[in-house]
Amino acid sequence: SGALTNLDFGQIFVGDANHITTKCKFAPLVNFGSFVDTEIVRDKTSSNWPNWYKMLADNPVECESGEALTAFKLDSGKQKYKFECSKIGGLGSCFDYYSAQVEVPHFHEAKAYWEKPMRMLQANCGENSVLGGFHFEFSEGGRWQRIRYKCCKAGGAPVTMDPRGQVPD
Repeated sequence: SGALTNLDFGQIFVGDANHITTKCKFAPLVNFGSFVDTEIVRDKTSSNWPNWYKMLADNPVECESGEALTAFKLDSGKQKYKFECSKIGGLGSCFDYYSAQVEVPHFHEAKAYWEKPMRMLQANCGENSVLGGFHFEFSEGGRWQRIRYKCCKAGGAPVTMDPRGQVPD
């Protein structure tokens, strides 16, 4: 079992499998979570995605304290994205990070406008942390987008030393 350490928006939202960087890290799951529907709607049969930037910004994906993101996927039957957060044993401190700010030529529903900028977005927590959530941010006036995301330290299963008896000299 594992939790996400990297989330590649090109893979998740564009369907680009050429450079997959969404990754998981082994994490001691205490309890699996339940899938939660977002209001991020996407019809993969169409190349248009109306109001994509507003939907992403209005629907932050956030896990509770002590939890990490263990799944994020499109439910094609409902045409909605959903996510799962699970309780992780030994989860450490969490910190907010920002992706690179990516230029968006025009906030429009046509794939020609959102596909390339979306491929450039990644939430990357590195080797020893897991993703605790993300929030898409944008500026129509400044013509940019980015992701604010939360990474939580995940050093592995907690270990204790329980001394028994005396150590001989």
